[in-house]
Amino acid sequence: MTKCIIYRIKNLFNLKDKAGRLDYFCVQLTLIISLFVFVIIGGQIQNFQLNQFLPLYLLITIVISIFNSIQRINSIGMKRLFFLIILIPIVGQLFQIYLIFPKQK
Repeated sequence: MTKCIIYRIKNLFNLKDKAGRLDYFCVQLTLIISLFVFVIIGGQIQNFQLNQFLPLYLLITIVISIFNSIQRINSIGMKRLFFLIILIPIVGQLFQIYLIFPKQK
């Protein structure tokens, strides 16, 4: 299990790598949970300027999500340009949910 986690962290920004269903789901879930924790903890700490750090944190989260989605798109055999669908507001979220289900080719 730890080997899998270490491998995923090392290859998080590798566009040629492939991500299985579980890898994709775990990274996406971790990003969502960490965002909620960041906002909740940032709201509880006094003198913590959430407005200063939130845009940077959101940018990092979006970049990791896009790289993870491209890896998943690679593993199901679609063209990489399909990641642009993610940038469309509602369709993008539905597409990211769809990426969980197809088997790896």
